[in-house]
Amino acid sequence: MAYTEDSVRAKLSALNETQESIVTVAQWVMFHRRHSGTTAQIWLQRLKDSGAAKRLNLIYLANEVVQQSKARKKDDFSTAFSPLMADATAIAYKGATHEVQQKIRRVIET
Repeated sequence: MAYTEDSVRAKLSALNETQESIVTVAQWVMFHRRHSGTTAQIWLQRLKDSGAAKRLNLIYLANEVVQQSKARKKDDFSTAFSPLMADATAIAYKGATHEVQQKIRRVIET
């Protein structure tokens, strides 16, 4: 699938809680790393527009993308996501169940 803002939105909409889904979307996102800034902004908007469960999946996705990018010594996504993570985490945490809050905390603290 070619990179367009709509294709990013479609990938984020299709994202679910499975490891396979998170890894698959993360790989697609990383393949299109030259669009990291745009992707990060779309990701943040999707996070703002989503419910608590979907927000957790989006946090998992960002974590996977940043961790894999670091492992490959590519800093595009660290640079793109870093300024957004404090707001994103606060948005995801607010209004979430205690269980989801604990999961978010585990991602952030690792």
